[in-house]
Amino acid sequence: MGEKNREKLNALSSNLLGIYVSELFKKQKLREIPEEKKEQLRALVNDLKAQTDAFLEDMNTLKNVDNKKKTNSSTGTNESPLQSMVKKRREEKAKKAQEDTNPE
Repeated sequence: MGEKNREKLNALSSNLLGIYVSELFKKQKLREIPEEKKEQLRALVNDLKAQTDAFLEDMNTLKNVDNKKKTNSSTGTNESPLQSMVKKRREEKAKKAQEDTNPE
């Protein structure tokens, strides 16, 4: 649900920016636009770019997490790689401790 809302928000932002730019160009030629308006336009473009980059990064992160989950489920475990490493080290320590206490 949150992802759907984010898409709607991005679409709304893009539409508002498009309307703002078109109205600005209808009223004035580019050279006649005050520097303040140009700076606002630059800020809007940079903001939308940042939102898009953040969204794409989130999507890539989610895709990577899903791929790791699929990899773990294909090996029959639901553990993260870090959990697997910790578990392996504990088992090695326990085995070594057992060998130290029971020398043959």
